[in-house]
Amino acid sequence: MEISGKQIGPSCVCLEVNSNTFGKIKVFQYITPIEPLLQKVVHQFYGPRWSAPLMNIFVYGESVMFERDINIWNHKVLHRNPILAKEDTSIKKFRLWFSQFYSSNSKSYSEATNFGTMAKWSPFVGKLKYLAEVNLSHSLQLFGKFCCFRMEISGKQIGPSCVCLEVNSNTFGKIKVFQYITPIEPLLQKVVHQFYGPRWSAPLMKIFVYGESVMFERDINIWNHKVLHRNPILAKEDTSIKKFRLWFSQFYSSNSKSYSEATNIGW
Repeated sequence: MEISGKQIGPSCVCLEVNSNTFGKIKVFQYITPIEPLLQKVVHQFYGPRWSAPLMNIFVYGESVMFERDINIWNHKVLHRNPILAKEDTSIKKFRLWFSQFYSSNSKSYSEATNFGTMAKWSPFVGKLKYLAEVNLSHSLQLFGKFCCFRMEISGKQIGPSCVCLEVNSNTFGKIKVFQYITPIEPLLQKVVHQFYGPRWSAPLMKIFVYGESVMFERDINIWNHKVLHRNPILAKEDTSIKKFRLWFSQFYSSNSKSYSEATNIGW
C-alpha cells in the first residue's frame, strides 16, 4: 500500500490509500476538544461500494489500534526535552509545528492536572539481599485548586515472586495489597493480586481491583512489544531501572533460559 495525506491544523487528517489489492481508499480523522485532556475522535473511511465488508474490517482494526494508543497516552509523562532515538526525531518536529495552535489562554498539561508522586526503590544488602523496599507518596491536584486524595505507600518486594504493599490514606484508610507471580513457562507468568481492607470498604476494593486489572492489562500491551537493550539510555527519573535489573539478576541460575533462547531470536 502507498499512503499519502495531509494534516490540516490540529483537528483534521486526510489520507489516501492506494493498493493494487483493495483499490483506492480515503480516510478522514476529525478531533474535537471537549475539555482539557479530553477529545472526541471520529474516523471515516470511503471506498468503492463493493469494498463495504472490507471497510468494516478496516474500521474495526483502526479502533483496536487506536484504543491501544489511548492506553499509552493516558499514562504518558511530559518531558519537555526528551532523549530521542534516531527513529523518533520527527517527534520534536511535530511538537514544534503543533505549538502554533496553542494560544495564551490554552491550559498546559500541568495546569489541567497535577500528579504529585515521589517514589523511592532500594534493595537490601547482605543476608537480606533478596529483599527490596519501595516508598511512594502520591497526590492528585486538579487545576491547581482541588486536591482529590493523598496516599502514602510503603512495601517490600520479597524475591522475584512476591510484593507486599501497605497503603495509608486519610480518605480510604489502611489497605494492604499483595501480588504473587508464578512462572508457567518462559515469558509466561501467572499474576494474582489480593486486596485487604476494612469490611465497609468492600465496594471500594472492587473498584481498586478493577482499576488495577485495567492498568495491568495496559502494561501487558507494552511488555508484549518490548525490545531488550542491555545498556539503555535512561532519563534521570528512570535510573532505578538499572538498579532493579542488577538486583533481579541474582534470581537467575545457570539453567535459566536467556531471552533469545526463549524466543529463538538472535539480537
